[in-house]
Amino acid sequence: MLFEFKSRCVRKSSICWRKKSGYCKLFYISSIVCLIAAMSVFCFSFLAKDKPGVQASHQQRMTPSIKKTTIELYPVFCKVDSENLPLWLPVEIFDVLGIGYHQASNAKTFKLSPCGKEVKISKDEMIEMKEKGDIEGLSYFVMDSRGRGTPPTSAVDIALKPNAWVKSPVTGRITTIKTYYLEGRYLDFHVEIEPTGRPELRVVLIHLDDLDVKEGDGVEAAKTLLGKVRSFEHAFKSQIERHIPKECVHVHVQVNRYERGVD
Repeated sequence: MLFEFKSRCVRKSSICWRKKSGYCKLFYISSIVCLIAAMSVFCFSFLAKDKPGVQASHQQRMTPSIKKTTIELYPVFCKVDSENLPLWLPVEIFDVLGIGYHQASNAKTFKLSPCGKEVKISKDEMIEMKEKGDIEGLSYFVMDSRGRGTPPTSAVDIALKPNAWVKSPVTGRITTIKTYYLEGRYLDFHVEIEPTGRPELRVVLIHLDDLDVKEGDGVEAAKTLLGKVRSFEHAFKSQIERHIPKECVHVHVQVNRYERGVD
């Protein structure tokens, strides 16, 4: 009986030893494989560290593509140099279809100094439209004379898609909101803003609709919504529309000298 018990123990022990021996071999083999892999990575890194091509290729795979220039969404698009007054673009730059300067009808209007790159165009010539990803900054053009005797950049039309929202081009206060008839026939809104600290100036915007402000409201440049750009339902074709190859409407901006009691 005792002998049988010992023989069982011996058989069992030999099986356990064989299992342990198998585990050990597996462990040794795994360790050797890991060591070889680690040495291979180290050797490759050591050999490649002095090779710019390898590093550049690796960096190119790891670094996301980033544009070299960052475009400001609401940049200063023109200035009244004589009055040291900047005007911010009242719509996001990617929503602009074209910026065209022209003669104002009011002799009290200041000359504007455009910002950005000027694009030379002839009468009724269409501008070249850019895709959103190709826009690198502001561009503008100056339209033909209207025979008004005012500077050629005394007013500006910003061409937009229909129903675009328009923001304030300056920080200040709404002083005037009134309606009038454009060319004596088309109902329109006329909005005036007094820039902060400049009571002698008025920034004028016309061709607006669905106004979101009232007289006396404070406004912040490129942030406060004024309303939507007005559509005249193709009742007439404005000067700037002759230069834009897409369907558009526009908001008009100019800066006047304010005289109390004089409309």
